[in-house]
Amino acid sequence: MARPMSALTFDVGPEHEGQRLDRFLVSVLETHSRSQIQRLIKEGHVRVAGRAAKANQPVKPGQAIDVDIPEPVEATPKPEALPLPILFLFAGHNPPLNATRSRRCRYQ
Repeated sequence: MARPMSALTFDVGPEHEGQRLDRFLVSVLETHSRSQIQRLIKEGHVRVAGRAAKANQPVKPGQAIDVDIPEPVEATPKPEALPLPILFLFAGHNPPLNATRSRRCRYQ
């Protein structure tokens, strides 16, 4: 099932000429980190002039940049059954060693 997306379009101004695409998008999408934007570019959610984009490509004034931002997926942990072996350790009756009567004690 495809996730719903919000589509955004940005026009590059002359003040951003020559800037890397990922850095330009960080400046206009302030709620997203650079790594999130690079992931969007890598997954094909960013197009420059209708074509697939690369994070390091320079932008030019007048270019239209289309960004499809997928809706976030709720990350709820799901329980799963894990086979855990149970080990039993039986200890017989062993009296504790007396420090003064130990076999290793030099003075008896």
